[in-house]
Parts: sequence; C-alpha cells; structure tokens
Amino acid sequence: MNRAVFPAPPVRRSALWPLLPILLAALLAVAGWNYLEQRREQLRLLEKQSVELAQRLAGAAPAAVSPEPSPGRRMDEILYADSEALAAADLQSRLTAMIAAGGARLQTVQILDAGDLPPFRVIRLETRFLGDHEALRRVLLALEGQTPPLLPDALSVRARKDGAQLLVDLEVSALAKITGEEPQ
Repeated sequence: MNRAVFPAPPVRRSALWPLLPILLAALLAVAGWNYLEQRREQLRLLEKQSVELAQRLAGAAPAAVSPEPSPGRRMDEILYADSEALAAADLQSRLTAMIAAGGARLQTVQILDAGDLPPFRVIRLETRFLGDHEALRRVLLALEGQTPPLLPDALSVRARKDGAQLLVDLEVSALAKITGEEPQ
C-alpha cells in the first residue's frame, strides 16, 4: 500500500493539553507587551503636554509688562514690571508652574531681598519642594530653558525615604527692569 493515500494517525487531544499553557502564556505576553507600549506612549504624551502647559502658564502671566526693551538687551532676557513686588510675583508664578509641571510637590516659596545691578534689579526667590529624581531632572531642565532666564543661585538636595524622595532647596534669581510706577 501507498502511504501517501492514507494520512498519518490523528493526534490525540490529550497530547495537546500540555501545549495550551505555553500558547496561552505567549498570547498574554504579546498582549501585555502591546499594553505596555500603549501606556508608554500615553505617558510620553502626558509629559509633553505637562511641559507645554507649564511653558504656557509661565509665559501667560507676565507682571505688568512694559513694551520698551533696554538698549543692548533683548526684551525676552529680563522681566519688565511696574514694581519689585510684581516682578517677584511673576517670578514666583513661573517657578511654581515649573515645579508643578515637573511632578514635584511645592512646600514653600519665599521672596528674598532684591539686589541692585543698575539699571536692573535682581529679583530672588527661595523655594523648597519634594519630588523624586525624575521630577528634579524635569524641574532643572525647565529652569534651564526658561525665558527670561532664571538663574539658580543655590541648590541643596537631601534624600528622604531610602533615596526615593528628595527634599530640594532652590534659590533662583532673574534680572528685572522696574519702571517705577507703583500699583494703585
């Protein structure tokens, strides 16, 4: 007899049962991988949106901006305000938005005495916030790319809870041109 005419004996169903968990595990691994990729993409999108929001918030509330730039300086390199208090409030709102967008939790913000650098004033703030390493990285990157530039004067980082959380003290300054008109 010719073997080609007769098919091989059928495989018993009981022989397939050991393969079922392997097949199921492979399907779950593929589905899990796709789910993780979707989550990573959502996190990237959320991070991008939070940075864009922080930039919009930081740029949306200028304190009594005066249209005339000082000779020799670009207008976006310094703060323009009617008083030191308004310049400090503007700087505080920018810094608060950066910290929140970075994923850190703000604890305190203190306005320090302004310095004099004629014809400008140096507006200084001290802040303390709590966050992880990634939040600190995002805050420092936002600080670096801020316009007008915010200059870090002092940075102190202490680890809490096995290094997972950081307590950060940050002192920041910015140049401001005060027009001299006090708000009513």
